[in-house]
Amino acid sequence: MRDANTATVPQLGRTQRYQRLGPLASGGMGTVYLGRMTAGGTTRTVAMKVMHPHLADNTDMVAMFLDEARVATRLRHPNVVGVLDMDMLGDELVIVMEYVEGITLAAMQSALRLRGKELPIGFAARIVSDALTGLHEVHELLDEKSEPLGLVHRDVSPHNLLIGSDGVTRVTDFGIALAAGRLATTRPDGTVKGKLQYLSPEQVGRKPVDRRVDVFAAGIVLWECLTYCATGQRLFEAPTEAETVTRVLRDPIAPPSMTRPEISLELDEVCLKALERDPERRYRTAAEFGEALRSAIGPLPGAAEVGALVFDLASKPILHQREALDRASLVLSSPRDQKKRRPSLPLAAAAAVCGLAGATLLVFFPRTHTGAVAEPTRPPPVSATIPETPAAPAVSIASATPTAQPAPADSNGALPERTRALNERNATGRNAGNRAAPARHTKPSRPFMPEDL
Repeated sequence: MRDANTATVPQLGRTQRYQRLGPLASGGMGTVYLGRMTAGGTTRTVAMKVMHPHLADNTDMVAMFLDEARVATRLRHPNVVGVLDMDMLGDELVIVMEYVEGITLAAMQSALRLRGKELPIGFAARIVSDALTGLHEVHELLDEKSEPLGLVHRDVSPHNLLIGSDGVTRVTDFGIALAAGRLATTRPDGTVKGKLQYLSPEQVGRKPVDRRVDVFAAGIVLWECLTYCATGQRLFEAPTEAETVTRVLRDPIAPPSMTRPEISLELDEVCLKALERDPERRYRTAAEFGEALRSAIGPLPGAAEVGALVFDLASKPILHQREALDRASLVLSSPRDQKKRRPSLPLAAAAAVCGLAGATLLVFFPRTHTGAVAEPTRPPPVSATIPETPAAPAVSIASATPTAQPAPADSNGALPERTRALNERNATGRNAGNRAAPARHTKPSRPFMPEDL
């Protein structure tokens, strides 16, 4: 194992072209951007995690950043956010990841609480069950010699569970994961890594850890999925770090049914077993925890139902990201393609305005009521109900000015007297220089550029 102080940034390839769009989120090690990757004549939407510039000279942080990419590139699973590449953009170190359209569990909980709603029990079970499936894959990962890698996430929390608009929950952020052969080592001061209120007792006590610390953290996540929206209280949250540690180590843990009486005794038992402070009394694996959870709940809601809830709670940022991607696609397309698409831009702009006008948009989502798990390949469709408006004068796309409408003629084909007089008055007014509306001219359009964001 290499020492962190000797870690250096490798010479990475620059064979792929990346386009960075707007920021999505920011964490302790870097900022995640929406982006496009172009390679082999094709483009793909990605998430680009760029290391904070002020950390570039910190060899320990660079080693941790490189470890995240090295470990995560081995993971290919529907419930884990995959890493596609690691590269340099100028002087910036970048991890290129799969883009997941959606929100974190933490954001979902906050949005529901603001609306005064609770996360349905079945939805909570589905989200945690997906996360446990992904965690089990992480724990079972093998190295090049088919030996167990011993990978432990160590930072399972609502902030690191991403729920897509496809209704699938994915585990992300392996920045502090523990695995054999990592570049980054534990600091000499024995700093505990991870969010304090999601640590297991053995982590707080600086004892040897294994996959069961992730089981304990997932138990906290389940407990909070069932209660947080109603109370706003995290399980071990406290005003100070010392009080938080005390709660992790000693405070009794109330069953979730104390907050929500509709929760079954079976689900209480599953949650509390995952939260056993003695790891020997806990579930041995994430898979065992997930199996017990599904058994206590019965048929889980379909992915389409969870995805509809995600879109309902985060429609505004999702639509904004889709619009940014559509504009970026126009820039990356060939000049010939741009010429073909340009006449439809006014209609696309109008649709975007309607889509973002929350006061006039009513969104409906398909709901499934079967317990079968459906894995949609596309985000939930959006249908809009827009109030009817009077017919507007025809508009010429080329000039963006109203096109004259033919006036009704009489039976002999002559214009009515009132219409003829009105035309003469308008013509006189324009020729005399009175306050007629000036002709409008459109500015030549230009392609959307990233700096426009």
